This record gives sequence, structure tokens and C-alpha cells, in this order.
Amino acid sequence: MSAVSFSAQREPDGSLSYAGGGYRAVFSQKDACLSHLWIGGADVMDGHRFYSWCSQIHQPAFFSREWDLRETVYGGEMKREEGRVVCTVPDMGVVTYELAPESIKIRVRNTFAGANHFLMAFRGDLVSIGRPRIPGKIVSPGTVWQPGTSLTPGTYRWVAGGAGFESRGAAVWEQAPYTFSSISAHLVLEEGEEKEFELIPFIPSEEEAAEEFKNSPAPENAPIEILSPRDMQVFQRSGRYTGAVLVSGSINVVFDKAYYRITGKGINGKKYPEKWQPLSAGGGVFNVSVPGYAGGWYKLEIKAEKRGAVAAEASVEHFGIGEVFVGAGQSNSTNWGQELIEQDSGMVSMTDGTRWQKLEGAVIGCHDRSGGGSYYAALGDILYKEFGVPVGIASTGHGGSVIEHWGRGGELYSHMLERMRQLGPGGFRAVLWHQGESNASSDPEKAFDAMAELIEWSRKDAGWHIPWFVAKVSYNNAEAAKIEPIRSVHQRLWDEGIALEGPDTDELTGDMRDYGGEGIHFSPKGLRAHAAMWADKLAPFIKKSFR
Repeated sequence: MSAVSFSAQREPDGSLSYAGGGYRAVFSQKDACLSHLWIGGADVMDGHRFYSWCSQIHQPAFFSREWDLRETVYGGEMKREEGRVVCTVPDMGVVTYELAPESIKIRVRNTFAGANHFLMAFRGDLVSIGRPRIPGKIVSPGTVWQPGTSLTPGTYRWVAGGAGFESRGAAVWEQAPYTFSSISAHLVLEEGEEKEFELIPFIPSEEEAAEEFKNSPAPENAPIEILSPRDMQVFQRSGRYTGAVLVSGSINVVFDKAYYRITGKGINGKKYPEKWQPLSAGGGVFNVSVPGYAGGWYKLEIKAEKRGAVAAEASVEHFGIGEVFVGAGQSNSTNWGQELIEQDSGMVSMTDGTRWQKLEGAVIGCHDRSGGGSYYAALGDILYKEFGVPVGIASTGHGGSVIEHWGRGGELYSHMLERMRQLGPGGFRAVLWHQGESNASSDPEKAFDAMAELIEWSRKDAGWHIPWFVAKVSYNNAEAAKIEPIRSVHQRLWDEGIALEGPDTDELTGDMRDYGGEGIHFSPKGLRAHAAMWADKLAPFIKKSFR
């Protein structure tokens, strides 16, 4: 193999990164796996990892029992060689990654006494150019694998999110139903057998990008599929009265002209033009940014015509341009409140990165999938009353998590970063970080370094200077309501300009907490007070951004 002409370096979290030749491969220090593969600014690896009942497993994964991940063995030792990374999983197998500027060759050897399986998980929105797409399917964690649709070993070109790679070799490509909705490269190896496949990164052409839109999952026989906006979606405004709406999707009938129309009035009193506007939809694909007005809800209509007659039409009834926030941290940033509290305005939405819907009940998208109350509905009501625009919430946190769990390359970081990328640069106002209870006894210097690195890397990986609001929080119980070492970390982040000042929620004591003031989470009264404290910090920041 030719000498590698690109760089290798250690990341702050101990992972090993190879960069150059149009891609960057990151190998986890924790278990020696290829955890990220960046191509043209997008990560094509699956961000959710594998799940085995309650165990989280980083890819790649070896497992020996037919279709049943309960017998999975994972974790490995990493050895770096010239142009190679060798991952050895004891008593299971060896994976050798040969890295060159133009490709990554993956060679897998089975050292298990019997048949063995090897998997690598990739993004579920991968589209196979020129061949039928593997249908997406969401299956609950712990589900025994039932073999489904697959593409046999061969050469395929894949695109997703502006990234592309060609795969060659022995891997079978299939839907991996024990993950959320990823696509896997799967090798079945007999005892002592060795197989290999190769990944060749590239940036998709305009035609290949159009193919991605065309082959994205759509409702069966939908004449027109609108990918954006989704119903109840909120786009982040760019000015006090201005913003833009991405109108994208596909027309799946024969047509000669296409049109769109947006109806509604912004907070500046201006209405969208009521007449139909031409919509460029070459090859049946449309993708246009439409300048708009802050406010909502608006309605989008799209129609396709053939010889002057309507051939198909579709609409989105509710979308808006307003304020969007990413929530992160531990339980008080997710759904662990004593009771659900509901919004009054009807102008607060939530997203898990794919769906948008009215915020009712527990907030979707949290990594911990919690189901109790949160402060977001009340926060959205306050901000709507103040600014008159809809509010969108993307919550990503996990109850009980410590700062170290959020290190770059880890599960929680990847989950949060995925949401940031789905919203896009400038696609949300700020991160609302509420975490510290679990780090109450941590070394302040180490906790500060971990938080500073988290914020810095999120900005680098998302590609823009994301504002972070960090709450001051340490409350564990009435006797340990303010634990100064971890509070000093939050204060230092403010003082050094790394993060913006969030609320001091340690002030919320007594009947603001659940279990009659004995718990660590908030009562309904406390959730509303929590929301008001956040609004007090956010409103001046939002107003200042318009000057």
C-alpha cells in the first residue's frame, strides 16, 4: 500500500483521528472502533450505535448467535501502525483498517470458534445511487434481528446529507432493525475466515444529490412529497421580522409546471403574496429557500400542472419562523418533572430531528426517552407572549449524565450534534444547558476542562459559533442545595466568556421540588419557575441580537 499522505492525531477525548484526502476517520479510544467517518463535513456513520436490550454497543460489533444481539461481545484493543489501525476484540476477531487518501480498506478476520458476524452501522438516510434503496424501518431496542431487505456483495454508490462513498467488496448491505433506522455493512464469517470491503469517499454531484431527494422515503404513492417544511416546523428567524423557509421535496407524477403559495401574515403586518409562485422542480425535485416573515402559523401549498390542469397538490397547514432552542444536560433538561405541564399558546413545537409536532406531553427527542414533565412548554408560552413568534424545542439530554458522558465521540455528544446538524448553521438561537447535579463531587478543574472542550468542539463540528447558555446548578437535596465546587465551574464559564449566563436554579427549593420538596426534580410550580428563569436570561439576548 502507498504511504499515507495525510495526518494522524489524538483528539482531546483520547480518540485517534486520521484526516485528509476528503475524509476524516475517528477511532474511539474506549473500544477501538471506527466511531465517525466525516466526508465533506457530514458524518456518514450511525450516530445512535447498536443497542442490546439495555446495553449500548459502539460499532463495529461482533456477535456469534444467529440474529440475537444478547450474546454480543464487544470492546477491543487498538494498535496504530503505519497507515493502519488494528482493532482486536478478544476471542472474537480482528479488524484492520488500511487508510489511504483515496479510500479505507476494511479487512475482518474471525478468531471465534464458530460462525461469527461483523457489523458496521451507517446513517439510515443513505441512498444507493442507481439501485433500489433499502427501505427504512424503526424497531425497538432489544428486538431479535429478523433478516429483511438486503443488497448482496458488490459495488454501490451511496449519498446522504451532502456526503458520498462507494462501497466495494464482501459486505452485504441491509437494514439493521435492532438500531433506530440505520443501514449496516454485514459480514458473515466462518471459523478462521477473513473477508474485506472498501469505502471510497466522494462529494456527490448535483445529479447524485437530486437522486438522494428522489429516493428518500416517501408515503406510499404520494403524488407530491413535501420534505420541508414539516407540519408544525419552526425555522429560526434571522432578524426581528425576517427569516427564510426551506421548501423541498419531490413531485412523483407527470407534470409540466409546478407552483407554490404561502399564506399568512407576519408580526410586521406584512402578508405573503396570495398568487401562486413558479416552483423549479427539475427531475421532479424541488429545493428552494424562500425569504419570509417572522411569525406563524403559515400554510404552504404546492401544485403540479399538466397542460393547465392540476395533476397533483399537497399542503402543510402549520409552520412558522421564530425562535428555536436545543436543550441538553441531565434530567432537569429532559422529562423528569413531577407532572406534565401543557402550553396555553398553541405556538410551541418540538422535534426529534425528523418529526415536528405540537408540544404536548413529554418532549420528544431526548436521549433518555423520559416521559415526565419539562419546563419547555411554559418557556415557549413566555417567549411567544414576549415576541409573538412560534417557538421550537429540540431537547437532547439524558437524566443522570455527568459532564464526562458528553465527551466528543461519545453517544450523548453524537446525539446532540446530530440535532444541531439537522437544524443547520444558524438554525437555532442557542443551546440551553442544565447539568451539574451529577458532578457535585467532581474535581472543578477537570469538570471545567470537560465543559470547555464540549462547547468548543460542538462549535467546530457544527460549523458555526453556537451560543451556549449554561445554568448554575448543583442541587441534590435540601441539605445539599448549593455545592460550590461545581457552581464555580459554571461561574468560570460565564466569566471567561465561554458560555452565556443561564439561570441559577439552585434557588428553586422547597415546594419547587417534587416529592413535597424532598426530590431533585421540579414540581409543576417549579417547572414554571424554571421556565421563567430561563426566559429572563433569553429575552434580553434575543432583543440584543436585533440591534
